[in-house]
Amino acid sequence: MALSESYIQFALYVYGDEEFVILLPHATQQEGLYLATTIRERLEKSPVVLTDGVLSITVSIGIAEGKMNQPSTPNQLMSNADKALYSAKDKGRNRVEVY
Repeated sequence: MALSESYIQFALYVYGDEEFVILLPHATQQEGLYLATTIRERLEKSPVVLTDGVLSITVSIGIAEGKMNQPSTPNQLMSNADKALYSAKDKGRNRVEVY
């Protein structure tokens, strides 16, 4: 997939104890899905070597898209992304789900 440069503009926030939010204000849903899948796959393939063993890393990701013709509040977008995240966790974790 050829990505446009739109997703390069992003903001990263820590949300809660173990969650992060990445805002991609000019990306399409497909670009967000591609980026999330790439992040998930790279983390999965990058175990952390510790003195007493190896730590495997997995991540579950929920995606929500705001559309110009269907305005959403930030709270609605976060709620939708959270629903997608819990869907990913319910389906076995280490997945990407779109709301």
